[in-house]
This record gives sequence, C-alpha cells and structure tokens, in this order.
Amino acid sequence: MANSKHLSENDLLLWLNELRTVKKLSSKKNFKANQPAAKKIVIKEPDSRLELNVPKASIAPTNLDFKISRKINRGQIFIDAKLDLHGLTEMQAFDALQAFVQKSFSSSHRLVIVITGKGSKESPSVLKSKLPTWISRDSIAPFIISFSQAAKIHGGEGAFYLYLRKNKKG
Repeated sequence: MANSKHLSENDLLLWLNELRTVKKLSSKKNFKANQPAAKKIVIKEPDSRLELNVPKASIAPTNLDFKISRKINRGQIFIDAKLDLHGLTEMQAFDALQAFVQKSFSSSHRLVIVITGKGSKESPSVLKSKLPTWISRDSIAPFIISFSQAAKIHGGEGAFYLYLRKNKKG
C-alpha cells in the first residue's frame, strides 16, 4: 500500500478494520441524490369521462433532442411518471400505454418513462420492438414530441423516455 508510508501502525490497523465493514452497494439501486422519486401511475381502465385537450399534431414523434437528453442526464429535468409493462400481453401493454400517455398529458407531465424490458438474446422483447410503432399511432402521437431509449441509470435498453407536449389547458 502506497499510503501506508504516511500512516502510523495503529492508524493502518484501524483503517484495515474499518475496511472490513464496507459493503458493496447494489448496482440495481441507481439513483441521483437530488432527483425526486417518479410518481408511479396505476392504470386500471381508460376513463371514458376523461376530457382530453388533444393537441392538433399529425407529425410522428422523433428522437429526443440532444439538449433535452443532456438536461435529463444532468438531473435538470425529472421524470414525472413511470409505466412498467412487464408481464403484460401485447394488447394489454398497448391499452396501458395509451391510457398512461393520455393521463400523463392531462396531468401536465412532460417527461415520462415506459419500461418495456430488454428481452434476452434468444427472444428479444416484443414490447420493446412495438413501442416505436405504437407511439406513432393517431391515438398516441399527438401527445408526444419525442422519445428515446433511456439512460442506463433509468433502465437503459429496456426503457424509453417519452417527452410529452405541453397541456395548454391543464
């Protein structure tokens, strides 16, 4: 040990004893200290009474802008809501995504995350491959400005950011 030249024998023994109590942090508990926890929205059924101010946009969502990506990575933009599609069938996942996007828009959320799962080398995630198609549909596209794969800290290959339009009446 290079630093042992500067420590007395007692200090070195004390230091080595303290090192034995150090435990490795779980790599699954990635978080940013200043970021508030995202609200998890539970969707039971789409509410037909929900009046939506649907933006008039026919342009399909594009990839997330570099400036927005940088702000997310720096912790300047926070995730407002999260949807986990694990364990859902393709049809259930689409219905949940559609209701989630509409509810998030109504709640004036801007950045949401959708967790599809990565799949495996043998069988890639069906939901992950379908998501770009789904968000281009007429029922979802008007609410979304852009999307991209999430950063590793937020799920990486198995998650997507959706950047929603501003709700002018929300």
